[in-house]
Amino acid sequence: ICYYNGTTWVPFNTGVTNTFYGVFGLGNGSGPGVWAVGSGGIICYYNGTAWVPQTSNVNARLNAVAFADPDFGFAVGDGGTILRTANGGTTWTRVNLGYTYHLNAVYCIDANNAVAVGDNGVVLVTTDGGLTWVLYSIGTTARLTDVSVNGCIAYISAANGGVFQCPLSNCNSSTFPVEWLAFKGEWTDEGAELSWLTATEQNNDFFQIERSVDGQLYQPIGQVDGQGNTQTVTAYHYLDAEVLSGNLQQANRLFYRLRQVDVDGQFSYSTVVELTRTPSLDLEVIVFPNPASTQLTLQLPMATKAEVVLFNLQGHQVAKYNLNQQYELTLSVSHLAEGKYFLRVLTEDGKVAQKVVGIR
Repeated sequence: ICYYNGTTWVPFNTGVTNTFYGVFGLGNGSGPGVWAVGSGGIICYYNGTAWVPQTSNVNARLNAVAFADPDFGFAVGDGGTILRTANGGTTWTRVNLGYTYHLNAVYCIDANNAVAVGDNGVVLVTTDGGLTWVLYSIGTTARLTDVSVNGCIAYISAANGGVFQCPLSNCNSSTFPVEWLAFKGEWTDEGAELSWLTATEQNNDFFQIERSVDGQLYQPIGQVDGQGNTQTVTAYHYLDAEVLSGNLQQANRLFYRLRQVDVDGQFSYSTVVELTRTPSLDLEVIVFPNPASTQLTLQLPMATKAEVVLFNLQGHQVAKYNLNQQYELTLSVSHLAEGKYFLRVLTEDGKVAQKVVGIR
């Protein structure tokens, strides 16, 4: 550890061999009130003369430390580790989160309020001095690397190059416009059915529904009006019927989030809902001859639009064909190497057939 004395950087001898990952100082940073955290649950405190190890009672890697004043602070780390102290680190107490996310940064607003961020888009906020933490969603699954607070907004950096703004509900000058109760989704015969509940709404203009095929890039697909101002529970529904057509019918996973927009244009995001589609293997397909040498014919019970794909045993696509309102298709397979292949037929209404075929 080094500190800058106004002219040069001066190294500190901490007396330990652990790797340090985070440091925080009160005052001028070179006197009393400096803490450093790192591997093996190490916490060291600089008392103005020497570095003194403090007892963390954890072995997890600690990534960051922050204090609101000389007494009250937090240390966060891997495996969802959060430690709190109310006496400058003389004693550290672990908070039982129930989460295992790696936490990478923490910011103390005051002795009651703090924000911690970590992997998988995790944002944790406490308003009771760290006794309990609420998991917030800012609409990303990226690794969050640092956090700072200015006024009523938490600014959060991410490993993917993004910077996010998160309004703080405990801030005196701002409250969240929507109190969420639930957001869920399910596959139905009509499409992806989304539903959500709000407990209260304040100046809520509308919800924008956003969809992603990879959990990273989201596109708006629809909008539902909000209630404006209400103190009663409100239920909302949205049907995404587009998942049954085009390229989306081939997607086995889709991600959804809600962008809640105020009447003044400010917005926030809901949690992310992931839907996994299980194909319906109820399509009868006849394939002959099997094994084949030059041509392979498949027959369906009725004329339909469908995609026909051949995969090798390593899962690589080797051929692709299309049925256009046909019930029979003859495939040329003479160019394929001898061996076994998987044949998949996917119709436009989502029905799937899978066969093992041989080429000789």
